Amino acid sequence: MESETTLLQVKECFDSSPLWAESLVSQQNRLVLIARSPRSVLAYWEWTGPKADVFRKGAFAPEVVFVLLRADTGAEVFQEKRRWDDLRFYFTPPAGGTYYRAALLVSSAAGQPHSKLESNPVYVPRGAAQPPDGGCAS
Repeated sequence: MESETTLLQVKECFDSSPLWAESLVSQQNRLVLIARSPRSVLAYWEWTGPKADVFRKGAFAPEVVFVLLRADTGAEVFQEKRRWDDLRFYFTPPAGGTYYRAALLVSSAAGQPHSKLESNPVYVPRGAAQPPDGGCAS
């Protein structure tokens, strides 16, 4: 029980630390999808130092739009606004047994489309029945 509490405290420290966000500066801007199970997919993104600085200076909108797409048809499955520095979130895909990909849309502070990151395709295996509302972000 004591070790669980310690791990939780360490995680909270990392999640709230500005150094944690700074340590995630990457050599390239990228968006990655990882299927953890039929009901859980991790999306994470990384920014280069210069791109992160543009966000911090307010030249880009503080929110990015995460868009999940079916890889075979390109049809949009859902979208959700996230803070640019969230850097990750988990979601439940609406169906297993298919490939998905994602895009992260960046806009200027004035709301004009600026750039887009595209993810790798990821296969989500068939599994337990999905929630009646179709799944989506958590």
